[in-house]
Amino acid sequence: MTRLTRPSDRALWHAVVETLRDDVLPHVTEEHAASQTQRLIGLAMYARDRGDDPQPHRDHAIEALIGGDDPAAVLADATDPRRQRLQSLLVTHLDADLTVEHVLLTHFGDPGVLDAGSRPDSDVSVTPDHDA
Repeated sequence: MTRLTRPSDRALWHAVVETLRDDVLPHVTEEHAASQTQRLIGLAMYARDRGDDPQPHRDHAIEALIGGDDPAAVLADATDPRRQRLQSLLVTHLDADLTVEHVLLTHFGDPGVLDAGSRPDSDVSVTPDHDA
């Protein structure tokens, strides 16, 4: 007997993206409604591609590096030997966030902020780096 399972969240969001892009957007003629539909597509792509919340992993990585000390205090102390490594770790986390959230910038941001060459294809899936 073949067991059927429910679709994954990723598959459901993919279906929403495809439906909005292929079946709804081509029929939306009013400019504001088309813009809002494109934003919904961006939100659905973000929901599809963002993965699990990386914060618990990040908290663990920061704690492994500086213990229970306040990250702001470590960063503010130029003599703290952990400062450079913490800065590097936080930049890695920020880069991962920006990679995953780039789709939001392309769908919600000022079109002049991102030139056409920097925009990913709408079908490109971005996987967050949880090993940072």
